[in-house]
This record gives sequence, C-alpha cells and structure tokens, in this order.
Amino acid sequence: PPTTSSTPMLIAYLRQPMTRATQLHRVPAMMRTFRASKPAPSASPADMVKEFFSAADHSTGLSHAYHKLNVGLVALTPLALLLSPSAMNFPVDLALGIGIPVHFQISGHMLITDYAPLLLGNGLGKAVWLQNVLRAAMTATTAVTLCGLTKLNLEGPGLTETIKSLWRKPSAN
Repeated sequence: PPTTSSTPMLIAYLRQPMTRATQLHRVPAMMRTFRASKPAPSASPADMVKEFFSAADHSTGLSHAYHKLNVGLVALTPLALLLSPSAMNFPVDLALGIGIPVHFQISGHMLITDYAPLLLGNGLGKAVWLQNVLRAAMTATTAVTLCGLTKLNLEGPGLTETIKSLWRKPSAN
C-alpha cells in the first residue's frame, strides 16, 4: 500500500513510549526509589493503640497493618469455607472474628474522615467534636462486633457455619 508522508512520523511517535519504557529498566534501583523527603517515622506500639481508637486512618503503621489485614482476610475467607465443618476451622474462625472488626474499625475511621465533610458540609463535617463523636461511635460498634463474633465462635457454631446456614434449607421439626 502507498505510504503517506505522515506514516513515518506516526511510527516514530508510537515507538517513543516503548523506548522510554525500556530505558526505565536500565535506571539504577536507587533512582527509582527517590524520595523528596525522608520516610515518616513509625509510631511506637503504645501510640498505635491510642491511634487505633482515636484516629486509625491517620497512622502510617495502622495503614500498613490495614493493607496486610486485607490480604489476610482475602486468604482466610475461602479457607474457612473449605475447612468448615471441622475442628481445623476453629482457629480460622477466631482469626476472622478478630480480623473483621479490626478491619471495620480502621476503614470506618477512613469513611468518617472522607465522607462526613461531604455529607454534612465542610463546616460541620470537619468539626473536631463531631469527628470525635463519630469515631467514638465507630469504636463502640467495633467493640460490640468483636464481643458478638467472639461469643459466636466460642459458644456457638462459629462464624463460618453461621454464614453457611443462611443457604441451608431449614430443618422440618
């Protein structure tokens, strides 16, 4: 087919990103991890416990723990469904019974920070007293959830069997 005068320019343009991408592999590793400032210092365990209850979304350490917890919950949930009903599922149910409320607490604080100003306006939504009230309510809800799941796992059929029972036909007595 006949080529137009713009075809070589188009080919040259399309090759540019590939050239840049291949050049990135030749850059030393130190250049790719350049930071404009030094990394934030990690908080002490006592500070992380305090932040867990008051400002879980403002803690770098809790943010890292939250992301690791996501991976753990994604791995444990199908494992629990596969192991249930068996004695091997008991520790998995206990881990989920702790992991789910912790995940709820940290993500709940993130929701309060992000959406309270959107729903209530910047003035009221960002008011410190309201943020504190909402965070206290989130912590209370987390505590009740943790107690309920622990009771279910220790004295009841367990978290996984309870969830599975939602899809079982009721027994005719």
